Amino acid sequence: MVARVRGPGVAPARCVPSAARHVCRTAAARAPRARPRHRPPHPPARRRAHTRTPTMHTITEQALIGQLNWRYATKKFDPARKIPEATFQALMQAARLAPSSYGLQPYAVVIVTDGALRQALRPHSWNQSQVTDASHFMVFAVRTELDQAWVDHTMRVMASARGVERASLAPWEGMVSGFVKGFTSEAAKHEWSAKQLYMAGGVLLTAAALLGVDACPLEGIDPAKYDQVLGLEARRLHALFAVALGYRAADDKHARAAKARLPEGDMFVRL
Repeated sequence: MVARVRGPGVAPARCVPSAARHVCRTAAARAPRARPRHRPPHPPARRRAHTRTPTMHTITEQALIGQLNWRYATKKFDPARKIPEATFQALMQAARLAPSSYGLQPYAVVIVTDGALRQALRPHSWNQSQVTDASHFMVFAVRTELDQAWVDHTMRVMASARGVERASLAPWEGMVSGFVKGFTSEAAKHEWSAKQLYMAGGVLLTAAALLGVDACPLEGIDPAKYDQVLGLEARRLHALFAVALGYRAADDKHARAAKARLPEGDMFVRL
């Protein structure tokens, strides 16, 4: 899912009023203790299925809209400010946890950490300063070979994550395999993969806003040149767009511009 490119179930606790706690403790003290019952030996250990992490925290509607209004496509980053490692790890996980059709995730996110490589990419990005000045730079790329081998890989990942035998996924695997084989051309397969990739990019941008990290998505790149500079062809990847992450410069005038979006009447259709 993520490649770094370098140079050449717990139940919630309940609050109980102090008076009620006193009553509960008193009643418990007076109640006779139950005699321990004989327990049969534990059955043989079984492979336990993994479960989803329960939602522990939410934010208010005002906070969500506030952060989305705060974000903008940052045109000028402060080169001196770096994203803390823990924050960047969270952003990586946000992109990894993005939804994709059939869970196939037919893409990879290339994290360009080498300064020389970022300098080499800048001429192929309309010389945009975000490429070199942002704290972190990520290139989103689709996989050029979406085939049965990739389906097999994702099924192994699913079986491991859910703690089930691979054979139990056979019906689902058959459906997914049929879907992948149903593409009539490589162009159609590429177009579908690109749609999945853009969802991951959208999740990353939203997560960055919620964490107070500035971001700028860049489609103004030369994908073929990016592939060449980063050696993506050998990795069976093809670049589509990039995202620069960091913190806005104090003199970025675009940060003060009012956000312009279509009014709700133009945006939403209620039927």
